[in-house]
Amino acid sequence: MNINTSYIRFFLAIFLVLLVSACGGKNAQQHFQSAQEAIAQQQIDAAIIDLKNAVKLEPKNGQYRFALGQLYVQQQLYPFAEKELEKALDLGYQPSEVVPLLSTIYRKTGSDSALVRLNTKKQGLKAKQLAQVQFYQLQAYVRLDNDEKAKQLIKELKAGKNNNEYKQLTLVYELLLNQQAEAAEIQLDDVLASYPQQPDALKLKSQLLLSRGELQQAADVLQQYLLNNNDDIETQFALARLYVELGQLHKAEPIVDELLKINDRHAILNQIKASIKLSETNYSQALLFAEKALLADPEDRVSRLVAGVSSYFLGDFNKVNQHLVLIASLLPPDHAALRLLADSQLKLGLTTEAQQTVQQFDAFSKQDASLVAQLGTALVYKGEVAQARELLAQQPTDIEQPQAMIDTGLFKLSLQQLDGIVDLESALDKLELSEQSKQQANNLEEVLIKAYLATGQRDKALEIATQWQQQPTLAVRGYLIAAGIQLQQEQLDTALTLLTEANKIEPENAAVKLMTLEIQTKQQTWSAADNLKQVQQLLDSHPSFIPAIIKHYMLSKQADLPETMSTHLAKLLEQTPDQTGLVVTLAQIHSYEGRFEQTISLLESIKSEQVQSYWQMLAMAYYRTKQADKLEQLYQQWIELEPNNANAILGQALALQSRNKTAEALAVTNHYVNELQGNREYQKLLRELKILDKDYAKLDQRVNEVMSMGLKNDIDNMLSQAKSVEELEDDIDKRLVALLDDIQEFTLNAALTAEKH
Repeated sequence: MNINTSYIRFFLAIFLVLLVSACGGKNAQQHFQSAQEAIAQQQIDAAIIDLKNAVKLEPKNGQYRFALGQLYVQQQLYPFAEKELEKALDLGYQPSEVVPLLSTIYRKTGSDSALVRLNTKKQGLKAKQLAQVQFYQLQAYVRLDNDEKAKQLIKELKAGKNNNEYKQLTLVYELLLNQQAEAAEIQLDDVLASYPQQPDALKLKSQLLLSRGELQQAADVLQQYLLNNNDDIETQFALARLYVELGQLHKAEPIVDELLKINDRHAILNQIKASIKLSETNYSQALLFAEKALLADPEDRVSRLVAGVSSYFLGDFNKVNQHLVLIASLLPPDHAALRLLADSQLKLGLTTEAQQTVQQFDAFSKQDASLVAQLGTALVYKGEVAQARELLAQQPTDIEQPQAMIDTGLFKLSLQQLDGIVDLESALDKLELSEQSKQQANNLEEVLIKAYLATGQRDKALEIATQWQQQPTLAVRGYLIAAGIQLQQEQLDTALTLLTEANKIEPENAAVKLMTLEIQTKQQTWSAADNLKQVQQLLDSHPSFIPAIIKHYMLSKQADLPETMSTHLAKLLEQTPDQTGLVVTLAQIHSYEGRFEQTISLLESIKSEQVQSYWQMLAMAYYRTKQADKLEQLYQQWIELEPNNANAILGQALALQSRNKTAEALAVTNHYVNELQGNREYQKLLRELKILDKDYAKLDQRVNEVMSMGLKNDIDNMLSQAKSVEELEDDIDKRLVALLDDIQEFTLNAALTAEKH
């Protein structure tokens, strides 16, 4: 234990002693008398001050030192008591009073060597005093593994005339030393029958019970012991830990609380308190005490575990990683904390670290399915598709929980495995109809609609949209999706009927109005100019509706009329400058009009990672304005954000090649082809880059691998027609530039077309 409040009072007493001494006053005897009066009135601090003054004035007075030592014992200031009592004994003060007290102090402080050296011969001790001191010495010899001395003392104690409790306890130790445990316990029970509150007998009984693993009985005995010995801090501490081991935290907590008042920085006490609070799901308090324990002992694994688990349930995933990563290698493969750590690392975007944590699992159970699927999806996003496929192969097949099914379905879809839709459908069937699950079901249905439409399963998408029409919060969206499907199938009347129903619910819904207008245009065969007027009317009531803005711009181009949407958007942005969607739309128009400097200015002002067209538009603008450094940096940032984005990878490869960084371009493209099984265009680019990099051996090998793709003749023609390596490089460079132009133009047109629909 660290310095407690008694020590603080002692140092205050020293200060007051010095102060009084400086002022002059009483002699030693007067100080001693004042101390006796203070003791009678239970003013212990004042008594200590007077006795310190008395000792200072007469340092060789054994009586004063003994009295001071007694007070220190009462205050549990054992090191100070030991010093004063040893000096009192050296000064010849009555050994019959000093020796028993010193033996108790040595026992309290664990000074076994000093205890066995204590002279008990001819000290005038009474029979019971002598038996007590010798018994304490016997215990010390046993702890020191000096059986010979212990047995010698046993003989002396047995020879004593009085049959007191210490003599009877000596017989217990004799039997124990002779390996007669059962007989020793019978003898001990006899002692307790005669002396039920004898402290040494109770502690010995608890030790015997603990040695047999009878923890509850040992705890009961220690509790009985502490009823009359509540100043025994070590036993209180032992009992608290015993209650924790028994899972009786409600009994441990009051003891721990009292001990923390003495030392609130004690590592084990704070660890126990943290564990108690964790069991009560009081995570904030559990974390508080666990971190206090770790300040005292950073190697405390239990506190580290409690801190990590508590942080997880508090949503502080940084702290989860901070604590649990330090003990992860020490945890068994099936420990739940490893799962919490991996999940937290995924939430922090630490995919590599999460993968390393998951590798510690001995096997994946169905309880791990959701975690495995999330990790796999993160690996796909990171561009580590091959590793993701390996992980999917280990995914449990007997998944039961809906969330695990959802995560697995999304994982499969990220790998373009369409059977992921089946997992999502199964999850939807399993969701219960609670309020929370309804929202989860709606989110899942939205994912399924996108998957159905992407795979041409319009009937299934239409089925969900029809169900949504019966839900007040989703009805309009249900009608819009259903109308969109009917529109794609040229069922104009059916689509218009659905939109009419949506209009009844939300008469001012701009999306409903725009789709209705598109159908009416098809039905009435309006001209672009007439259609433009209708869109303008919609914009008059919904000036910030981006699909209508894009529609207006495209109709203006079709009608060969000056576009007005760039001015319209500029005015809107003057009023609300933080509208990212409006900024990107205006940048799109500037880009399409060839105003690339304005495109760059707008896009650099927002740094948006949310809009899909942001990266491609800005890359095209940098390319058109010949800002090679910025173009290369942009592609690097894009790949860091979306490691397996095809446009980003191809763009980076082309940008690097345009700056004669052939080896780097080759590495980027090679990774994509090998890791992600890139399409023919990438295979072709890879070969061209290898030619430039003079990697003919690898080229020949790769050509043989893909002869079925029809690329060999193309490469052979390039090689046969080129008169020199320089001419070959020029030819390829031109083709790369043309390819970049085609991709940029195609992407912009595709984006505009998507916005249209």
